[in-house]
Amino acid sequence: MILPMNVETAKLLFGMISVDDTLPTRNKRTNRNNNNTLNNDTMIDDAATNTDDIIMEEGNQPEAAVVLATDLNPAKNKVTVSSQTYQNYKSALKWWHEFESPDMEKIGKPWPREVDVALKKAIATYKRDVGDKKRRGVMKQKEGKSPFSLNGYIVLCKHFMAMKPQRNATTWNEGLFASLFTKLSVNTISRSDNIDDLLLEHISWENDALTLLFSTTKADQTGATTSEMKRLYANPFTPSVCVVLDLAVYTWCKHKGNKGEAVHLFNGDDQNKRYYNILVDAVRKIPEHIDLGCDRNDIGTHSNRKFAESTSVSKIDGPSRTQVCLRAGQGVGRTQDCYMFSEQDGDSLVGRTVAQLKLNADEFDILCPHFGTNTLNELHDIGWNNILRGYEYYPTSFQRVVPYLLANLVYHWFKGNLQQLYDVCHPLFAQALFTEPTLINSLRDKVIIVHAYCDDTRMNAEGIPGIIMISREIRNFRTRYDTTCDLYDQRINELKGQINSVHQELPQTIVDLLLQRFQINGAIPISITEIRSLINEMLSSQYQTITHSLATITAQQSSMIQRIENGGLNNNQSVNPSNGDSQARMTAGNLFRWIGIDELFHRVPHGFKFPSYTCYTMWNLWFFGNANENICAYKAISREHDLETKACKTNQTRAKTVINKLVSIAINNNKITRASAITTINSVEIFNFSYPILLGQLYPKSPKRPEDININTLANRMYLNKE
Repeated sequence: MILPMNVETAKLLFGMISVDDTLPTRNKRTNRNNNNTLNNDTMIDDAATNTDDIIMEEGNQPEAAVVLATDLNPAKNKVTVSSQTYQNYKSALKWWHEFESPDMEKIGKPWPREVDVALKKAIATYKRDVGDKKRRGVMKQKEGKSPFSLNGYIVLCKHFMAMKPQRNATTWNEGLFASLFTKLSVNTISRSDNIDDLLLEHISWENDALTLLFSTTKADQTGATTSEMKRLYANPFTPSVCVVLDLAVYTWCKHKGNKGEAVHLFNGDDQNKRYYNILVDAVRKIPEHIDLGCDRNDIGTHSNRKFAESTSVSKIDGPSRTQVCLRAGQGVGRTQDCYMFSEQDGDSLVGRTVAQLKLNADEFDILCPHFGTNTLNELHDIGWNNILRGYEYYPTSFQRVVPYLLANLVYHWFKGNLQQLYDVCHPLFAQALFTEPTLINSLRDKVIIVHAYCDDTRMNAEGIPGIIMISREIRNFRTRYDTTCDLYDQRINELKGQINSVHQELPQTIVDLLLQRFQINGAIPISITEIRSLINEMLSSQYQTITHSLATITAQQSSMIQRIENGGLNNNQSVNPSNGDSQARMTAGNLFRWIGIDELFHRVPHGFKFPSYTCYTMWNLWFFGNANENICAYKAISREHDLETKACKTNQTRAKTVINKLVSIAINNNKITRASAITTINSVEIFNFSYPILLGQLYPKSPKRPEDININTLANRMYLNKE
């Protein structure tokens, strides 16, 4: 071969390739009729070999090349290489052109720019020809591998987890290996050769995610930009696809006997080839009636990557295409490649998506099952070497992961998922953690699994879209709304029953009482006033509950919206939830039943103590109530009905005296026309106007700290001045 190659030679070479129907049209490794299990680079190597056979010295071109120059497309109706294979031939030629090896006496030459431009045009033309052949049915529409469906992914994972030894051919480790390999490929959206030699020291834990680092990638052979962290998330709702659970099972079953074994996650050479063989065998054994989402002949190691990408970018409100490409290590354009890098939240969003967490408030922001700080201290005292054999041989970074792996095993053991996914003879159940269950039984109620944020460990969910938080708020509101409506309807029905009972019994009761109370001896007149007094006395004694209930129905209806916004019952069994907007500070409040005291409704809970604060604090409580305790405006509290002790009644009387005086000052000075005109908008202004005037009337000299004077003190001074 004469290097550097000129443009005409390159054109003739690729013209011959474009019409040669004897070249392999697909990767040898994926040919189901061929047992050859070469890796992904084989096709490029074959392309380079075929190129060497075809390229001739300058000036010594075969007759076929001359024919190609005159015939527009002699392979118009022939099956030739795919577009990607055609592109790979160019890559192989460029590599060989620049390759230099003294042992082979090969001298590398710079790749000519004009040759590169010419071949790009040839490739573009060939792609159009292939498109025409596909349209006419000469060539198949599909090129390369196909992504399986979500159902296909779950079926494959379950198949690997249920794999049993097959005589002397396989062991339990084959299923352990293939299951974890598949989940790591999908969750990282990476090529299988990146998972092949994953280092344990590159596996760690950060906040709520398992983290991985790759040394190099296909797009970054030097590792210059591969230092971006990939975050992997647990899926406790679908354990068959949970990568954290799978890593836990693999870690407990794959004993590390010495420090030298704790370097790679998967020990041994060419784990990529090993995985491919297991995958092909699994696809063959899975029953035909189970739909994997694509042609089974199109499933290969690259299907994991394609499945993860396609399902991520197709999610509504899910990650953007750019975020997915950054996680997958793919180019997103020259400018973006230079200036756009993976960010923590963006990568977390993609990580939760490929973990197959549903994009809703029930699942997406779930935190990985974990232990609290006290439990971790207890486990530390036990010693992790006693919990996981070989723990001391793992790198420090991986040791940080082990507590989360243990928490996942405990959680899924007591949920029953381990027993469903793994055979009863699986080596997992032969580990000391399960054969000596004292430890795992003691941890049963100590696993924490919460949404969004953990108060104990301060773990928080990253990469959560705002729509998830909004969805949770809406669901909580709907729950409170339904609960409040049910309580309201129940109370109304109870009142209706009591009212009907009164309507039936009241007339006869009145007649009997009149006959009992009045003895008619001759013409003794009975005034209407006496009869009314008698009826009122009877109603307040025998039908006090009904009377008060009827009086409060209107109040219940007017405060319905506020009760819904607040939601729930308090410790005093509030019938109606109170106002929710603390800024608006409405005056409706809750109605409370004093269980064991009476059957009446009250404006305050049982045991309420009417407070004695500074004048401004009592001013706010008097007109706007206490939203935190769901108590209405204090001015609406009944002295006789709602206050139990003499001290409370005294405090209320004093507060009423002072506040009425402040209101009268404002009315007399034309600030307001009546007390009901006081609102949250003008209350501060009115108080600031009236309070100094009242202090001036009560104190000959201005007090040192007028804002600290208790309202009872002012009431007492007003009483003394009045005397």
